[in-house]
Amino acid sequence: MPSTSRLPSTTLIHPDARERLRFLDEIEGGGFDAYLDAISRPGTRYHVRANTIKGEPAGILAKLRESHLDWSFAPDPCVPEAISVAVSGPRPIDAVEKKVLVDTFSAESVAMSAPLFAPGLKQPLARFRAGETVGMVTRFTTSWDGREHEVHCGNGIAAFPSNVMHEQSRGVVVATTQSWYLSPPIQSWAEYQDGWIVDQNLPSMIAARALAPSPGDAVLDVCCGAGGKTTHLAQLMKNIGTIVSVDRAPVKIARLCERATRMGITCITPVVARSERVKGSIAPFHAARVLVDPPCSALGLRLKLSIDESRKDLDNFRVNQARILDNVMESGFIFQGTRIVYCTCTVTREENELFVIDLIEKHGLKIVDPGIDAGHPGVQTDRLSKLESSRLRRFYPHVDDTIGFFIATLEKA
Repeated sequence: MPSTSRLPSTTLIHPDARERLRFLDEIEGGGFDAYLDAISRPGTRYHVRANTIKGEPAGILAKLRESHLDWSFAPDPCVPEAISVAVSGPRPIDAVEKKVLVDTFSAESVAMSAPLFAPGLKQPLARFRAGETVGMVTRFTTSWDGREHEVHCGNGIAAFPSNVMHEQSRGVVVATTQSWYLSPPIQSWAEYQDGWIVDQNLPSMIAARALAPSPGDAVLDVCCGAGGKTTHLAQLMKNIGTIVSVDRAPVKIARLCERATRMGITCITPVVARSERVKGSIAPFHAARVLVDPPCSALGLRLKLSIDESRKDLDNFRVNQARILDNVMESGFIFQGTRIVYCTCTVTREENELFVIDLIEKHGLKIVDPGIDAGHPGVQTDRLSKLESSRLRRFYPHVDDTIGFFIATLEKA
């Protein structure tokens, strides 16, 4: 029988990842153990971004306070368009007899009160009718010790009976009613559906601000995903100019287009392409600004049930990042003076400071002042000067009460 782990628990972590993160013991404000505790739960504040194309942040904040009296909103002192909402928990959840099995990613979201969407369902574990209360559990095996784990992440109301639930391909299949943490159901609010706000982590907003685009700029956004930073760049540009947004996944580009439409953004040109084909997929242009947010080990995300990346897995992220950046730098869109922001949602030195050093030496880049006094300087290394390290920005889950994040603001020399 699998061992049962009920939230709140400490994130299970591969020994290789643990060893790679031991440098955190040298960081002021708490070491590795504090980091591990922090990623085992969400932050105390959930952030949304006011859509300045539709209204002023102060007015949108007032609208949220008026419409959602059960939630505590506050403006952010660093990012004018950022609004935070208090998260509560941990809270107990009831034991239930009937359950459904969900994937681990969905379990992490359900634990923070998100509904269960159809793609996250693995299978019903009992017979039940629509409208019945079911528990949501995930099961996984940790590779380094072969142990099986089961986590009960929340309870909810089944939208479909068990015999047809697995046939659903989209939409909510279980509406969460009990979860370990309570975060705001942003996407169900009228303000979200009407494009006045979008949910986004604070350090991600700071990355867009570090790129500092101006109205009329030509911007290249590589690995744009569903467009959180892309739409923020559009706001900073006042929807004037061109943002060429590239991602290899059609489903992410579709989500970007839906989000841009909802927010009233028209300056984005979406492109489905791998980084190797960026040059041939886009008409030549002179990029004033370039944002690259490549896939990473995501060791800064919260809440995490397990980190199961081995040394080889972690090294492969850096190999892939190097491939993407090489393709971007060789695309022909970057010229002297082009500003480039490279960012990750991880905390390893290998994917952050050490990777940036390689970029500088290989592609003739220099680290410039991001113009934002938030977070912490980069980790000092022998190949970075004190000034260069100070211009890199790091966010630590256990120090800043945010996700872990890294921002390098660079310029083509």
